[in-house]
Amino acid sequence: MVKRFLDDHVIWWTGQGLIGKTFSSYALRQNGVTVWIDAVDPGQDLDAVLAFGKPDHLLITFGDHDRGVNALAQRYGAQVWVPEGQAPDFPKPDHVFRDGDSLPGGLTAMTFPGVGYGESMLHGEIAGKRAAFIGDAFFHLSPPALLKPLLSLILRMGTGEIQTKRAFRGGDTDLARRSLPKVLDLNLDAAFFSHGSPIAAGAHRALETSLKSF
Repeated sequence: MVKRFLDDHVIWWTGQGLIGKTFSSYALRQNGVTVWIDAVDPGQDLDAVLAFGKPDHLLITFGDHDRGVNALAQRYGAQVWVPEGQAPDFPKPDHVFRDGDSLPGGLTAMTFPGVGYGESMLHGEIAGKRAAFIGDAFFHLSPPALLKPLLSLILRMGTGEIQTKRAFRGGDTDLARRSLPKVLDLNLDAAFFSHGSPIAAGAHRALETSLKSF
């Protein structure tokens, strides 16, 4: 099912990645272009996603998020944008971006040193709201109670609704923990997570509460 956010500027769908896990994907329509972010094949939601807009660009938040991006790029003739520091086996992109770079759709990259593989939050103003698309720096999962002990082995759960990794593959865990609070500088209204559901309002408070409890 496709859901819409921020005055129909953003849609969210979920799908299966290359390793069989369910991931969140987004499309943003702004500034005359449509960008898909951390996209997986929409599957049964394809018609609804294409009705929103065929991608001009495919943006990747985290350099290990190969969710079949080459197939999508070839199918739709889209340009692929990947953060500097992508995993060695990631398909060769059309563009490599760095911290502070401007991206299609009116977004700007903010990197999180230490998270690994170029982890970048893609942020900007959308429909008058401060919003960001987040890859592996933070998760917004709502697991059943029985699964929480298992997830807590790999994720720092805290007392808030947002999680982060205990260890950062391809990065430096101590440096990552020091860099994560950068997200609070943006005072976000909305946050769109690659792992988990979006927060359409009150994202800053949710992030602040969780960060304090990690």
